[in-house]
Amino acid sequence: MGQSTIEFSALPDDTDPQLRHFFRVPVHDEKYGGSVFISDIGFRISEISQTGIGVIVENNQTFEVGERLEACRLQFDELVLPGLTGKIVHCSFHDDFWKFGIQWVNMTHAHKQQMEALHSRLKKQLMASSQPSVPEDAGTEK
Repeated sequence: MGQSTIEFSALPDDTDPQLRHFFRVPVHDEKYGGSVFISDIGFRISEISQTGIGVIVENNQTFEVGERLEACRLQFDELVLPGLTGKIVHCSFHDDFWKFGIQWVNMTHAHKQQMEALHSRLKKQLMASSQPSVPEDAGTEK
């Protein structure tokens, strides 16, 4: 009987453009949710990552993929980040609405830190709320 072997091949340097690099946190609670203002028009945030957001709109003609968005303002709870520049990186249709992905570009160091802190807080809240509940008497004999 011969020995089994496995051959490994190097991955190409060009990564798949569809590969997601950041965890996206869904934002469903309108009371505590956030908005982004683009040209003083508010859009509800549907999800947030460390470097961008997803927004829901009714009309697919609102933005074009690749479009650059200047002077955006993100508001989430008490956090307000003015002067953001975004780029539309995604468009898809979900549940009778259009979802657009906005990636922030040329963020200041302070804005990066604030986005990372917001993302971390929301991620922790999401993970805590999705933990399965265990009855208090679980594991005890009756």
